Amino acid sequence: MICRQETLTHAVHSLIPEFATAAGVVGLTGFSRGLPDAAVGHILECALNGPPGRMDYSIALLRRGPSFARLHEALLSGSANLGKTAQVLSLIDTDLALADVLWLEFDMERHGGMSLPSFFVGSASPDPEAAASMARSLFGAIWPGIDAPDVTALLRKLPSGVFLRQAGVMASRDAADGPCLRLVLDGVPGDGVREVLRRLRWPGHDDVAHGLAGFADRHVRAGPCRIDVDLGNGLAPSLGVELPCSSFCADHTAGQDLHAAGLASGDKAKALNKLTPRRTIGPKTGPAGAERLDFGLNHIKLKTDGEAGVRKIEAKAYFSLVATPDFESMRPEHEGQERLTEE
Repeated sequence: MICRQETLTHAVHSLIPEFATAAGVVGLTGFSRGLPDAAVGHILECALNGPPGRMDYSIALLRRGPSFARLHEALLSGSANLGKTAQVLSLIDTDLALADVLWLEFDMERHGGMSLPSFFVGSASPDPEAAASMARSLFGAIWPGIDAPDVTALLRKLPSGVFLRQAGVMASRDAADGPCLRLVLDGVPGDGVREVLRRLRWPGHDDVAHGLAGFADRHVRAGPCRIDVDLGNGLAPSLGVELPCSSFCADHTAGQDLHAAGLASGDKAKALNKLTPRRTIGPKTGPAGAERLDFGLNHIKLKTDGEAGVRKIEAKAYFSLVATPDFESMRPEHEGQERLTEE
């Protein structure tokens, strides 16, 4: 179901004052209205430390349904400047046919504007070679003529049950060591982060790995977590560990733990507990109010940039907005009431 761009306003306003400022809301919602109504979901990325302010923003598009066609129409009409989106879409039915989902990620810049998009593709395929081919194709769409990283060799090192869920290219950012792929590895047990990093021979600091893995071990109780690694000429020391919202919904100590570790401010830790459960926000939308807007925490990411000599972990919250059918309003008795009201 398409979640129209204008509905983002309701989600962003719910992040004031702990995560968002009024100026940031105005800038982001103004930008989002310039995008086509093609997304099935919206993701808002907020730092858990420091004052409210910058929010990165992503839209999710599904192969099933009208998402890709609507995005293509917008590109043909010239109604949106979306960087290298045309190059990615040109492969969506060939080299990227495995991808079920396409994400466009926009970084909020210091002056409040939004960057050109970076791109992620996702698939639930358990076939490592097919997933590796998808990742290489995305890399080639953005950086033609440059040899793609050896994704296959990395995937062969993974323990059983861990697989490549998403591949991304940070097209809006300058990579210090040249172009790279971001690989999102799924199926990692909460107590299995250290083992995955050991197998991959992750080159970062041991104490950082210990801190990230320890938090996952303590709090991932429902469903696996994900590990984000950057692969260029070799494996980079940057790293992310994504913790699912299901763990935070069941564990009210996670926000306190983030605050105690210096990874979240007191105000944001309290707000996180309030914003984590998914709920309906804003008015009913769509034809005759037949849709609800569902908003809440999607996941927490603990990350390190892996800079030389820097042992710093940061935490970010990812909130998601989707439109869901309001089956109650679709019942015949409700339809009759609406018709009488309209007359």
